[in-house]
Amino acid sequence: PPTPNSAPTTPMPLYPTGAAAIIPAPPTYELFPNRIFVGGFPLSTTESDLRDHFERFFPVKDVKIVKSLDGQSKGYGFITFETEDQAEEIRQFDPKQLEFRNRKLNLGPAIRKMNYGAIPPGYAFAAPNQFYPAPPGPFGYAVPASP
Repeated sequence: PPTPNSAPTTPMPLYPTGAAAIIPAPPTYELFPNRIFVGGFPLSTTESDLRDHFERFFPVKDVKIVKSLDGQSKGYGFITFETEDQAEEIRQFDPKQLEFRNRKLNLGPAIRKMNYGAIPPGYAFAAPNQFYPAPPGPFGYAVPASP
């Protein structure tokens, strides 16, 4: 039997399971043309209210308020205009110009965060725009530990 001061006869790996890290794909974004994000309006606001407010500036094609599963407004949504130039002009307005029911609205581009397809299947993320084959194992995207 080994004694407390005896050295092992075979090397012991530091990471017996073959350490690997799951690296999430870098986020990619899809920009929706002609559409803006608008937030900060009262929860009682309807899509008609927003349409009326924004049609003072440009024709509105569509209004969508984001709601929770129980149908309650989350206080933000999206306005779609006829052109990207109109949407961009609205995003550049001074918040005072867009005040709605005594509130300054938060505006921005309408984007959707997407991770799928950012890294080819079977590859591991190593550095921006550099991909290396992933080692066989239980992880889809893994980088083997450095020795």
